[in-house]
Amino acid sequence: MTGAPPPLLIFQVGPSRFAADAADVERIDPARAGPRDLVEASCLGAPSAARCELVVRGAASALAVDLVLGIREPAPDDLRALPELAAACLASSAVRGLVLLDGTPTPVIDLPTLVCELRPAGSAPEPGEPHHA
Repeated sequence: MTGAPPPLLIFQVGPSRFAADAADVERIDPARAGPRDLVEASCLGAPSAARCELVVRGAASALAVDLVLGIREPAPDDLRALPELAAACLASSAVRGLVLLDGTPTPVIDLPTLVCELRPAGSAPEPGEPHHA
């Protein structure tokens, strides 16, 4: 890998902290701010308060989260591949790796993949939405 890793948006769902490529988030809205599909429960869990929505770039979906904790620019040495055993045990391919935040391993989530996996079977992608095979 060359160059600096992309900035990561850090957010919380329930008691757990997650990271996602900040470029995958079109905007952050207050909870229930728009007429769109809202993912309230996923492999990340369910938010306890659902104070915010992460509107996923190119999708008509948003992910309900409890808190947005900020943006971090991780050092390349802080990024880790997902261990093979963990990847094999997970029900979702949206968990792409780990980032060390303050010494704690934090899952890095591919938000477009997450909302695509949660789309009802047989429904087509939204126009302009990335297709993940």
